[in-house]
Amino acid sequence: MRTLLLAVILHLVAVGSLLSEEKTVSTYQGKSVEFWAKRLEHDDSKERELAMEAIEVFGKNATPAVPVLIRWLDDGCERYRTFAC
Repeated sequence: MRTLLLAVILHLVAVGSLLSEEKTVSTYQGKSVEFWAKRLEHDDSKERELAMEAIEVFGKNATPAVPVLIRWLDDGCERYRTFAC
């Protein structure tokens, strides 16, 4: 089941990047996508929310966040599960 879910997520990311006509960014608030991907796992929920906002801005460049988003699919918090989808 997880393998299928991972395949669907990766497919959606790939299709979304092909269909996206939006300009992609390499930083948000002066920080890299890798920085924000790590912040998704911060202990402070406000920091995670800010990281979620940043990840959305990166669009197709947000692939470093995919491992965290996959883990969030099993998270007890509905907000994080929904964002991961």
